[in-house]
Amino acid sequence: VTSDKLAAATQELAEAEALCATLEQEHADVAGTHLLRAKIAVAKDDDFDTAQRELVEALRLAPEDRRAQEELKQVKAELRRVGLEASRAKVIEIRDGLKRARTEPSSDSAVVL
Repeated sequence: VTSDKLAAATQELAEAEALCATLEQEHADVAGTHLLRAKIAVAKDDDFDTAQRELVEALRLAPEDRRAQEELKQVKAELRRVGLEASRAKVIEIRDGLKRARTEPSSDSAVVL
């Protein structure tokens, strides 16, 4: 990614945040406001938990909103993927710790002469 593209993306994200702040002040009870906040949370910080909360609220306000439904489906899939990756990493960490414990001599097993 070039610095020009990064600068343009950063500018667009700042504009989206400013628009969202205005919408939150004037139209906080509109599903589109929550949808935009969810998209910003993902784009800015990969914050899928916040995105899910915002999308659930958007669907509470407008249950028939297809955009929010599709976005929530994608966010839930990403949350599952992230959770699975974290679980795998934890299993690997535990496995490696057990391997080290089996191969390293402990101070309790020292032979006294």
